[in-house]
Amino acid sequence: MIVEDLRNVTCGDDPLTYLRNTMKLLYFECTPGQEASLLLMKSRFPYERPVFESLASISKLEMLNFIEQNGEISVHLKRRG
Repeated sequence: MIVEDLRNVTCGDDPLTYLRNTMKLLYFECTPGQEASLLLMKSRFPYERPVFESLASISKLEMLNFIEQNGEISVHLKRRG
């Protein structure tokens, strides 16, 4: 499993664009069926679950789990086969 820890990342432009590009990169890094997790701070990526689901779908990833707690977000993804 690939784990992308983006909790301390500083993205100068739009965080949504950064997130979309990160998910696209995950698609290419993962083999079909491989899982990955994104670790994020809610303060830097202030989006709700539907936004993450949409970005995952666009990137040909399946969102397996979404956990938001204590100001952190964990998104568990899987590359579609």
